[in-house]
Amino acid sequence: MIGIVCDSGTDLPEELKNKENVRVVPLRVVLDDKSYRDGIEISEGELLSYMEEKIPKTSLPPQSEVEEAFVSLIEKGYSEIISINISSGLSGTYNLFRIAGESVMEKYPVKIAAIDSRSISIGSGLLIYKALQLIEKKKMAFEDIVAELKKVLKDRIGVYFAIPTLKFLKAGGRIGRVSATVGELLKIKPVISIDEDGIYYTVAKARGMNRAVKLVMEKVMNFVFNKSIEAIAVYISGDDPATKKIRGTDKGKAQ
Repeated sequence: MIGIVCDSGTDLPEELKNKENVRVVPLRVVLDDKSYRDGIEISEGELLSYMEEKIPKTSLPPQSEVEEAFVSLIEKGYSEIISINISSGLSGTYNLFRIAGESVMEKYPVKIAAIDSRSISIGSGLLIYKALQLIEKKKMAFEDIVAELKKVLKDRIGVYFAIPTLKFLKAGGRIGRVSATVGELLKIKPVISIDEDGIYYTVAKARGMNRAVKLVMEKVMNFVFNKSIEAIAVYISGDDPATKKIRGTDKGKAQ
């Protein structure tokens, strides 16, 4: 049997988190020097409220907790495990999980393959979604599934997003090749994507969030043109009316 271990930064939908063969290890959010497990000990609403006044920090989970996730699957009978994480170009998460997997393989007769999604949020989550599809078909060997996933992440997963301010990316040192300039004062909003190295870069710029969101959709449509679409996800942060209006719905977080 094949299991999946990932980090909470992949923003998996609940129906995928709750699958028997999936383990999600929460990253850490640090507020005023106190650490919280992402999505467990602090809610999105609490985090966004904090961000109105201060800039939070993030940190990795302890390696022991990652190893525990692998072992919990092994104890359920899973002898082959795929570890999928957010981009190594933006976080040390992938390397942590890779090292934890190697440590577990020294103690248990299992196979663990670590995959750097070179993406973020649901972009990483979509790779996990694909992995689960391949696993559930039960027609491919473990090594073939890993090889297929590495082919998929090269040109079949795209992430595009717009945010009202770059100050949090700047403060976290995650700005990549996104220009943070006086343009912010002119309400210029970048449309951001992830390059082949898993680094942020600007693909377009717009004046105001409404136009930026329209550009996001244009970029998405260009990306999927002439491709077979397996899944598309729309994610937002926060539940304020302005955000819901931009997305065009007031139900749920993702669709």
